[in-house]
Amino acid sequence: MLSRDVEPIGIGGLLLRRAVLGTLLAAGRALTAKEIAEALRQSGATTRPTLTKGPSRVIADLLAHQVRAGKVLKTGPGTFAVAPDRMSRSTRQRCLRWRRDLELLRADLAAAPPRTVGVGSPLSDAPLGSCMASERGDPIPTTASVSARRAAYPSTMPVPTSLTIGAAAADDVDLLVTFEGALFAEDAGRYDTFIDLSWAEREGRADFERLLANEDCLVLVARDGPQAIGHLVGYTSAASPTRLPVTSAILRSMYVVPGHRRQGAAELLVRAFIQWAREKGCVEAHVDSYALNEAAQRLYERHGFVVRSTARSLSLASPQACGGSA
Repeated sequence: MLSRDVEPIGIGGLLLRRAVLGTLLAAGRALTAKEIAEALRQSGATTRPTLTKGPSRVIADLLAHQVRAGKVLKTGPGTFAVAPDRMSRSTRQRCLRWRRDLELLRADLAAAPPRTVGVGSPLSDAPLGSCMASERGDPIPTTASVSARRAAYPSTMPVPTSLTIGAAAADDVDLLVTFEGALFAEDAGRYDTFIDLSWAEREGRADFERLLANEDCLVLVARDGPQAIGHLVGYTSAASPTRLPVTSAILRSMYVVPGHRRQGAAELLVRAFIQWAREKGCVEAHVDSYALNEAAQRLYERHGFVVRSTARSLSLASPQACGGSA
């Protein structure tokens, strides 16, 4: 049992999955997400801070994913039990040893003094900065420490304390449509002659309403004090039939108004996207950016994104021939 003098460690990814499954295996009975969260807390662990979810909700989402994977059974309203016949013996043993892994992590953190870092690589354990907004809109305090065995990227710039990143709400839709339209005009309109610049104005509202209603989509708003200054859209995607059965996170679009660029908003938006992707159980993250947009290329490289492939285009007709404007 956790000593009252020891602060629970926020865990996620593989360790959180093992902790949840290990707790169910050790209990030998069905548990609720709330009961699992309390058992983890008693053992010195909790879930990492998220934009909109407490530990019980994070664990409930993880359990729902495991139900779909066939490793967990939903035994009743809000109760779950493991399906041991769907786990190998080695998997069960690793899950039951999760507390040992937690203590190794605690030892690493004790050996490496807390420090503020940027994001190491997509889906790494680098934490969010202290300007991340909680579900109440307040900054989430983070110790920003990294395991001594992991490489940490230094912060790219100081971030004003007035910056916050929060989940978008229904009353942000008009603002989001405006930002998306500006992104189309400035980015795609500059680098892609076939882009439909009127799409955001015509379809943007319905698109954002669908995104906000989908739990597998992320819509963030960056604010400097009370003023909204940018947004980010992301979503999860299942693997194609030709790849291993893994889930990826796609950063669809991001925009910061010109007067607030190079002040850290884009950095925090990308960090929040990566954190969300890890919480959703994704194993990789993707982003497409125009080759001529050098500022975007540098931003994503700073956060560990690497070029895996290139796409080349050959225009066979003019935009005017396809109904575009002159």
